[in-house]
Amino acid sequence: MSDYVDIYVLHRDDLDVPIGEIVDALHEHVHAGRIKSVGGSNWTHERLQAAVDYARENGKTVFTASSPNYGLAEQVDNPWGTGCVSVSGPANIEARDWYARTGMAIFAYSSLGRGLFSGRITRDNYEEVADGACSTAYCHEVNFQRLDLRDA
Repeated sequence: MSDYVDIYVLHRDDLDVPIGEIVDALHEHVHAGRIKSVGGSNWTHERLQAAVDYARENGKTVFTASSPNYGLAEQVDNPWGTGCVSVSGPANIEARDWYARTGMAIFAYSSLGRGLFSGRITRDNYEEVADGACSTAYCHEVNFQRLDLRDA
């Protein structure tokens, strides 16, 4: 058992909650020693920047990590309905530039497109092999073209 968590990552941002309330609450736990560092999963880079700015301006704990979708596969559709943030693909160059500029750590999810680039999924078998999230988000032509490059 541990008295603290090394990193506490909030899953899916709630845009209805002011960023200051979130940062203040997390800082309280850090200050009490229950959490060592904080981050966000499926937060946009703009909202992460707002959290960092608020924390710095108010002497609070700064977010140090993020967990977006990031990998070779472009997340074409949202795999779980709503709230998923991706930094993959050409549409997300600004987000990737922000991460490079700020040095925020990324704990990427679905870096292999939920198995699309693992070697077990092909154009011919994806309907039988891929799970629902893979079929929804990654089994699209843009990613099959990337998969074809592997076999070329």
